[in-house]
Amino acid sequence: MSLISKALEEYKLDYGKYPNGSQAVLSSNLFVNPVTTGRPDGSRKPYLADTNSFMDPWGNTMLYTCPGSRNVLYDLWSKGPDGQDQTGDDLNNWSSDH
Repeated sequence: MSLISKALEEYKLDYGKYPNGSQAVLSSNLFVNPVTTGRPDGSRKPYLADTNSFMDPWGNTMLYTCPGSRNVLYDLWSKGPDGQDQTGDDLNNWSSDH
């Protein structure tokens, strides 16, 4: 989660906002080389090395929405070890106990 959050912060520094939308938008904005002209600093490197960077420890894709409905900036969460959304083992960026 911290690796993804760091990539999101770097994206925000470059573009002045977080990627909008859901997981599909996130993956296209963070995994592929940024827009044809590259990042604002001229770099063409993606924010995350590969799609495995967006997987939780249990092999499930992390979930993302922006704007967030639970966190002010964006919602980022894992379904946890049971792979079920909105259960007690979920990990997220809006709850202090996770």
